[in-house]
Amino acid sequence: MPPPKLYNALQNSILSKSFTLMRFLTFQIRSLSSTSSASAPATPSQDHVCHLILEQKSTSKAIETFRWASSLPNFTHSQSTYRALIHKLCTFRRFDNVKQLLDEMPDSIGIPPGDEIFVTIVRGFGRASMTRAVIKVLDLVYKFHSSPSLKIYNSILDVLVKEDIDIAREFYRKSMMESGVVGDDYTFGILMKGLCLTNRIGEGFKLLQMIKSSRGVTPNTLIYNTLLHALCRNGKLGGLEA
Repeated sequence: MPPPKLYNALQNSILSKSFTLMRFLTFQIRSLSSTSSASAPATPSQDHVCHLILEQKSTSKAIETFRWASSLPNFTHSQSTYRALIHKLCTFRRFDNVKQLLDEMPDSIGIPPGDEIFVTIVRGFGRASMTRAVIKVLDLVYKFHSSPSLKIYNSILDVLVKEDIDIAREFYRKSMMESGVVGDDYTFGILMKGLCLTNRIGEGFKLLQMIKSSRGVTPNTLIYNTLLHALCRNGKLGGLEA
């Protein structure tokens, strides 16, 4: 333990920084509305609180800002403010705290985490190169919903393609196709991107034929352009005649 004088100095420093942050946040809120009376400061909007959370430079400050907003009269957190805090926690790789927030949401705001929050988590794991954790986000979704949305599946697939096309294809086959999940043009665009980035142009053409034979899915311009760009890059424009 530090000497008494040093310990007291550390405590005072922490309290001073906390007070400074609260004073700054209060000033920010008071500046929101020039029409508000001095005795009734404006209640911040969801967007303003999100902005304040995202501006913080540490996990502790982001959490402190979030909790401070919770204490304001007439302010209620939402999916957007939770998403902002979860984004900051993912940035600092505080994934255990993220799971705690997910569990808190149904009681706190009356609804479970939505798609945008799970997509934020997927991208957070992706930035941390935690491939297995990206796939396990599906388990988190099942805690709150009967099944993941296609948007969540596509976000996972997009991260996996950037890490390893073979892992991405296995995820598509086992986690999507075998579960009866029907992909859309965005799904196939992600797969085409992965195949073309790894110069698997022949497999890209096979994928194109599969898309054409799929019910309800039509290859979009992005899919064709991705394949065309790969052919140009590899000097194989003659492959278009195949």
